[in-house]
Amino acid sequence: FVKTIITVLDMKRKEAKIPLRNLYDHVLGAYQQAFMTRIAIPKIKHLRETCKVIVLTVDPATEEILQKKDIAFTSLSSLSNIWDFEQGKKAMSFIHDLDRQFKKHRIAHTYNGIDLLQMTRKDIWRSHIVFTLGFIDEVNRIIDMEKPNEALIFARTAPVQKLLLKACRERKVKIL
Repeated sequence: FVKTIITVLDMKRKEAKIPLRNLYDHVLGAYQQAFMTRIAIPKIKHLRETCKVIVLTVDPATEEILQKKDIAFTSLSSLSNIWDFEQGKKAMSFIHDLDRQFKKHRIAHTYNGIDLLQMTRKDIWRSHIVFTLGFIDEVNRIIDMEKPNEALIFARTAPVQKLLLKACRERKVKIL
């Protein structure tokens, strides 16, 4: 019996225009590099001595670091492709269902009188929902196929870490 552990690594940076962008990039880059080289990679290498470790990635920067350190991974970075027709249909259907549920239960989705779901439906679809639904589907597929015993969650507040955490809890996978 070989224990299987699943984890996800993500070094995505915020793409928004922010003051002091160069400083933000420098500090975040240093933090991410330190996290990868001092925490994530040593932990994964240690676990691989006795376990099968499935590392999922969602961005090219993470994949580049892992390749340099000879760490095998499964790339999910293509999930953010807003032109994927099937994912797009799922995402728009989800948003329409969400809109109906809000109306049915009279839940407000307005801010200062502006209906945000109506105003930004396509932006919500493009920026978040397509990736999120695709990530959930792919993680669930991998969990069902690999049947991990445990999930290694590095940061419970990071979006992809939270999604993996919730998917694993749903399938009764032990959280480290």
